[in-house]
Parts: sequence; structure tokens; C-alpha cells
Amino acid sequence: MELVAEKGSRQISYGDVATRASVSVGKLQHHFGSRDALIRKAFEHQLLHVTDRIHQLLEHPGTVTTRLRAAADEVSLRNSWNRATIWIDLLGRSVDSEEYRALRDRVNDSWRYVFKQLLAEGVAAGECELRCPIDEAVAQIVAMGDGLTVHTVSHGLDRVEEQAPIMRAMFARTVESVVDITL
Repeated sequence: MELVAEKGSRQISYGDVATRASVSVGKLQHHFGSRDALIRKAFEHQLLHVTDRIHQLLEHPGTVTTRLRAAADEVSLRNSWNRATIWIDLLGRSVDSEEYRALRDRVNDSWRYVFKQLLAEGVAAGECELRCPIDEAVAQIVAMGDGLTVHTVSHGLDRVEEQAPIMRAMFARTVESVVDITL
């Protein structure tokens, strides 16, 4: 997926992938059938890996506040350039591809599920109160995550580290605006 972050998925050739993976072009063509199938599978693998890490927050010990802090770190600090460029590339492809739309929706639904579960758990445990309906709170949190993706790419790779603490603070403030906790 580093190739997608470097070149964009539409510029990647079988040769690029074969060289990076140290396999033959023929082997890739045989296994995937088409370049688009290869790219789609790579998107799926990478984005579902990130989604799995987010889902692990549901299983982590500790308070909901602690787990929401970990989510803020994940969204803003962990491999943000690659994740951002891959997500934006996928969004562009989802405009005219049902298969990419399905993957986009799967990732979105997964993030929404995790945040909804965390917020519901926090409310049930008496740890926090929502400042708005739960679906609205989740929508705002996920929208901020998407906005940070655009922010990351618009500022460029050379400013990722500089922008990371700012992005984490922005994400935290969004969560705090919908839930009465301090991140």
C-alpha cells in the first residue's frame, strides 16, 4: 500500500507491484486476474487491518475515556499519511464503482459501530453523558475523522508529524463536544 501513498492507485502498474513484492508480473496476473482486482484487494486488506485495530478498542481493558483516547491516537498519530492517502483514493474510486462503494460502506459502518458501542458503554456505566443523540454523536466523530484525513493530505507528507498533535486535539475536542468527558 506504500505505492498507493506514493503514486495513487490509478498510477500503479503490475510491474510496480511485482518489483515491490519481489514476484513476477505473471504470478500477480494469474492470482488476481486484473490490475483493478489487485488494487481493490490491497485496499480491502489495508483498510480492514485499520478497522480491526479500531475494533480492538472494544476489547481493551479500561474506561471508555481511556479507549476513546486510544482512538484519538489511532486517528491522528498512527500511520496517518498512508491511511489518509489510501482512504481518499478509495473514496475517489467509490464514486463510480459499486465494489469500491461496498468497501467504503463496510469501513464506515465498522467505525460507526465501534464509536456507538463505546459511547453506549460509557453511558450505561455512568462514565459519561451524551450531549446529543448517540447517532448524531457518532456521525460527528466519524466526520471529524474524515476531515482529518483531508487535512493530512492537504498539508502534505512533510508536515504530518507537525500536524499530528493539532489533529489529535481537534479530534479530542469533537468527542468532548458530544460527550461530557475530557480526552
